[in-house]
Parts: sequence; structure tokens; C-alpha cells
Amino acid sequence: MTIPANVSVGTIQANVTFTDDQIPVQQSAMYFPVNNDVIVTVQYPTIGSGTGCQSEFYYKADRTTPDTDPSTVSYAVPVTDDPQNPGATMSQFTIDAADNAESGAYWWRIDFLDAGSNRTSVGFGPLIVEAV
Repeated sequence: MTIPANVSVGTIQANVTFTDDQIPVQQSAMYFPVNNDVIVTVQYPTIGSGTGCQSEFYYKADRTTPDTDPSTVSYAVPVTDDPQNPGATMSQFTIDAADNAESGAYWWRIDFLDAGSNRTSVGFGPLIVEAV
């Protein structure tokens, strides 16, 4: 399944697209300021309705850390209409400042779950939390 997705932190956008055989075209690094709330937006330009769908953001120690590890933080939000792009959908995560309390290198991943709970990873990469 191909799910084009645009992932952005603030005004910095990174396009992440997977091919039909789930090979990532590109991964993207995210940079979060330490001790700050951060908004991450994922846009789905080809998904016209988010009814029954959700997006999940995973914040992990590294890419090999299981999603079920107690140190993994996850956020789940609904897929809603994108007010800036009629006919498209989006999800927006607010990453709490408490989860960005320590500077360092981590790993992020965003999954899309359709109405049937079929999961597709739409973005991933290094997550750098840095002092500002």
C-alpha cells in the first residue's frame, strides 16, 4: 500500500513517501528544543476521509527499542480534515515538554491506521533533542 505523507515540525517540512512494497524513499531527522512543547503535523494529501482512522507518533530510545518498552512514549490522534488543503486529511501531535526534558539522540516513527486497523508506517528517523 502506498500512503504519501508530509511530516512537519513547526514550519520545517519533510516529505516521506513509501513505495508499494514498503521500502522507504527517505527518512527524516527531527529536531526538538529541550523542555519545549513541540507540534508535529502529518498531512495525507491522497486520503479524502479520516473517518475511523488514526495516526500514532512513537518516541523511542533508538530504532531497535520495542514499541511496548516502558521507555517508549506514544501519542495517538484521529485523522481529520486538513483545513489548508480541501479534500486532504491530517493529524497533529503535541509532544509534551516533559517528554523533551533531556537532550540527546532518539528515534521517531509515525504510523497511519486505517478504519480496519491496518497499520502503515509513513515516516521515521532520528530525533535530536537539543538545548537552545
